[in-house]
Amino acid sequence: MKPEKGWAKRNYDYVSKALIPTIMKKRDLPHFEEPPFFGELAHNELEVVWIGHASFLVRTPHHNILIDPNWALWMGPVKRTRYPGLKIEDLPKIDAVLISHAHMDHLHRPTLKRVASGQTVFVPKGVSGLLKGMNFGRIHELDLYEHFQFDETEIIFTPAYHWGARMIHDTH
Repeated sequence: MKPEKGWAKRNYDYVSKALIPTIMKKRDLPHFEEPPFFGELAHNELEVVWIGHASFLVRTPHHNILIDPNWALWMGPVKRTRYPGLKIEDLPKIDAVLISHAHMDHLHRPTLKRVASGQTVFVPKGVSGLLKGMNFGRIHELDLYEHFQFDETEIIFTPAYHWGARMIHDTH
């Protein structure tokens, strides 16, 4: 991925105006009055719940799909600015997990270990090895534009302009 014009200033601004102040700032503890209610959906309904950062819960009438689950308080050297919007224990039964790419803030192994209970997982090609030793069911590696029919739900891996490696030398 080629850096665009202005990348040096943009990176400096991020480090000096976002990263460093965030590390020093105290976060307010989350306050959950009651667990969320996840009711039944009609046959033509879809519900998308933003949990925080890059984590989403996608609900269809047939499935609950968790995307990039991450309940960490730190994303590597970066302090999470907001706590997740719900407790991991308050999630509905998860039928499938989808990982968009291998960055540590999207493929967070400690959270995945807590979520894993035999579900199907969808990951980009070359990423399944990072899920070894977790209690997931089938793991499907999908290439760009590849699709998979998961009962009534079609999963399509659509590319984004974003590198997906966990380390500099990775090829994910």
